[in-house]
Amino acid sequence: AFREKCQGKSQDEILSYLGIEAIYNEDGSKTLSHYKWPFKGYSFAAAGIDETKLLDGVTEIKGSCNLTGSSLENLGSVSKIGGSLTVPLFTSVKDLSSIKSIGRDIICDANDSKDAVELLKKIKQTPTKTTKKTIKQFLKA
Repeated sequence: AFREKCQGKSQDEILSYLGIEAIYNEDGSKTLSHYKWPFKGYSFAAAGIDETKLLDGVTEIKGSCNLTGSSLENLGSVSKIGGSLTVPLFTSVKDLSSIKSIGRDIICDANDSKDAVELLKKIKQTPTKTTKKTIKQFLKA
């Protein structure tokens, strides 16, 4: 049903269906209220949504960015996330080096800190004291 709802719709209409607000900036770029797949059990891809097109022109995510259920390899032109960034351990993301600023922390479902550090290396994010990034882990029981 969701797949049919999105067919032939614009980027902004699909974002709106997902409960994500898109704000146009003076320079023509866009800021999203947040980024998250709201449904459990299937993903953006399963719903037939091209996430690369969804993020086209987006430079900032005001709130949190949760990549669970995402098949993105990178966040395109997004350089700033105001809230937390959640990256699942088994992610398609290959490069998040476009992100220069994360307001809160990076959250991952790693088994231990070694896995978390490996994940950060894989996605090209290095926590530093200057950016005050921290890693929160949801350890698997």
